[in-house]
Amino acid sequence: MNTTKLRGIFLLEVISRNVRNYASEVILNFEDDRNGIPETLREKIFTRGYKGELSNGSGLGLFLVKTRVEQYKGEIQVKDTSLGETNFEVKLVRS
Repeated sequence: MNTTKLRGIFLLEVISRNVRNYASEVILNFEDDRNGIPETLREKIFTRGYKGELSNGSGLGLFLVKTRVEQYKGEIQVKDTSLGETNFEVKLVRS
């Protein structure tokens, strides 16, 4: 299993990836098997320079992801799965 780790106030180990292709859009989902990201942080994690208390990073990673997704007229959301885990959903419009 390939694992992606995002360090900070939370650790995301991607355990599931899913791609759905539709006529007008592509939807990508990335899920982990840990506790979800609190709702109070869900918008903050995409802010330039934001990083968790334990992060050694620059606070640019998710900011850059969101910026690039929006440049392609897409959107990214953070949700909880039915089991309370984290789900990043990226929607990209087909041109």
